[in-house]
Amino acid sequence: MNISSFKWLFVLYFSLIGVSGTAQKVGLLLGSYVSSRWYLDQKLFVDRLSGLGITCAVKIAYDPDEQLEQAGELIEAGAEVLVIVPLDAGKAASIVRIAKYAGVPVISYDRLILSNELAVYLSYDNLKVGKLQAQYMLSKVPRGDYLLINGPISDNNAILFREGQMQVLRPHIESGDIRIVDDIVLDKWSQMESFEKVTLHYKSDRKKPDVILAANDALANGVIKALPSEYTGKVYISGQDADLAGIRNIIAGHQTMTVYKPIKPLAYLAAEKAEELLNRQELTAGMVRHSDSISVPTILMEPVVVDKNNYRETILKDGHASLLEVVNNLGEAFEQERNKIRLTLLEKEKALEVEKKINQRNTFIIILIFFLLSVMGLSYTIYQKQRDNKLLNKQKKIIQGKNEELNQTNKTLRAYNDELTQHQEEISAQRDAIALQNQKLEEVKTIIEQQRDEIMRQNETLEAEVRKRTGELVQYVQQLEEYAFITAHKLRAPVARITGLGQLIEKKQSNPEEVKFILEKLSAASEELGLIFDDLNAVLDIRTFSMEVFTEVDIMEEIDYVKANLKAEIKRHNVIIKPELSYVKTIFSIQPYIQSILFNLISNSIKYRHADRQLEVKVRTELVDDKVCLSVSDNGIGIAAPDIESMFQLYQRHHFHVEGRGIGLFLVKTQMDALGGEIKVKSRVGKGTTLEFYLKQTADTSTIKEAKKTITI
Repeated sequence: MNISSFKWLFVLYFSLIGVSGTAQKVGLLLGSYVSSRWYLDQKLFVDRLSGLGITCAVKIAYDPDEQLEQAGELIEAGAEVLVIVPLDAGKAASIVRIAKYAGVPVISYDRLILSNELAVYLSYDNLKVGKLQAQYMLSKVPRGDYLLINGPISDNNAILFREGQMQVLRPHIESGDIRIVDDIVLDKWSQMESFEKVTLHYKSDRKKPDVILAANDALANGVIKALPSEYTGKVYISGQDADLAGIRNIIAGHQTMTVYKPIKPLAYLAAEKAEELLNRQELTAGMVRHSDSISVPTILMEPVVVDKNNYRETILKDGHASLLEVVNNLGEAFEQERNKIRLTLLEKEKALEVEKKINQRNTFIIILIFFLLSVMGLSYTIYQKQRDNKLLNKQKKIIQGKNEELNQTNKTLRAYNDELTQHQEEISAQRDAIALQNQKLEEVKTIIEQQRDEIMRQNETLEAEVRKRTGELVQYVQQLEEYAFITAHKLRAPVARITGLGQLIEKKQSNPEEVKFILEKLSAASEELGLIFDDLNAVLDIRTFSMEVFTEVDIMEEIDYVKANLKAEIKRHNVIIKPELSYVKTIFSIQPYIQSILFNLISNSIKYRHADRQLEVKVRTELVDDKVCLSVSDNGIGIAAPDIESMFQLYQRHHFHVEGRGIGLFLVKTQMDALGGEIKVKSRVGKGTTLEFYLKQTADTSTIKEAKKTITI
């Protein structure tokens, strides 16, 4: 990135400041409308915010990456609070992390995002949902065959549903009263996928269930449509969400029960909590531990069992069903639009397939034309030979006629006999030539087949390479987006100080001492900004495909270089540096990168040494599974296990008793990525740290052979 790119970042930053006053205050991120209930959640949430005088922007995503991109758009547009129904509980943690950098709190709605940085998690007791489903079915069928069908494990709610079900069913399974005939886990909350899986089960020779525990009403509706007519209404089917299709199926007797989670209280509570966050109020929610690593403020509501006997007193009385009717047509319109998009994608795929077939056909035509030309050439040669044979036959007749005339002259007859023998030899030579041409034709045919196989192999290799390069490009774009967020956040402080100090100079012109003091502070802020630009340039020199040349790097020379540059620190702190390079002494790599990596690691070891013992740093090389492992170990203060994962992030620091900017290890990680290497960290607090760098075996061949001999001995 050059200076003009930084100017663009400044323009973007100040343009965002300029529009923040008119941007949406709250951003709502939903997954695709797989159930009609999500239309109702959106409507109630937005209506409640509108009643509180707050605007809301709504985004609908169909995959986790799209949801991450939409979150970035909302933050850039000035959203001050995000409310998220995550498509993937783990991947959505990236949204929370990015939002935190931008100072935007996140509410996890209905489904838990696996992050400790949430403002609050609002939902119903989903563990109890699974228990209620299983308890209801046991009351109807205490002994029998059960089929379980659940949503994707990327949704934490699906995991809780199954855990609640199994807590109730497990004793009955162990006693033999309940038998699980199938346990289906879907990739999405998809009615169509549910239909396909259950259809396959009933077409197989597997045992048919008495009870189907469907995790929600959308899956239950797919199950009902898949049931053969002789099983409709005879299989007990559970559900959840009390959506419109589920209610209708219960009234019709096709679905046995559903678990009702009133949407209005949950949507209104989310809107009110968003308002509190906008007003910077402290939220009233108790901390709940959801796993060994996740503990967040949580509010859970109680779900209700609904069947044919009580749907009037619950769902109809609350007005839930009538509201679903209102938004149902809108939901169908969204689904139709999504189906159009899917059809368009399918048409594109078919067009690509047709193009591929056309290419294959053209290749075949070229090969066929070449083959036909070869056959035509052979045919022409045979024709020429046949014509020669006809001429020869005519000459034979002439000879025979002359023989009759020259019977009296034996000498003339012998001359004609010699001529006939010569013609026979020519025919034999021509026959040999034809045989040779046939052999060459077979060789050409073999070459054509080999070329066709090579073309097919190259096509497959090219497709794999395109997919690989596309994945790398997507990952690189994602890294640049996250990098832009961090950079904008880091640049805010010095830019704000420079702006503020400039305004103070205008006000303090009459007081030279104060102006001098302000100018000193202004110079310090400019130097800080300059350091940030230096950091960015150092990173971008690596990330923009540096053209550094790979050469043979002598590791001992680089260690000596680092020791010379750190001579004063090594002497002042009595540091011992021990090189152990018996296996690999040189590697084929980028010399400035290896030098920078060793310098950053050894200087970090000195900086974070243990106060109670003499610092000892070991630099070791070895061969591990056809890779060169370069490791740097110290006996310093060590790094806590939770901090290891984030220690290579830009401007990330975990020890603040010494000066530092959090750029060194980030540069090390960036350089190793450029070299295609892998980093492993081993550390114990108070004991020391070891960083291992694994590079492809690119050392000099003689060095590697010698190393292998040493290992064998």
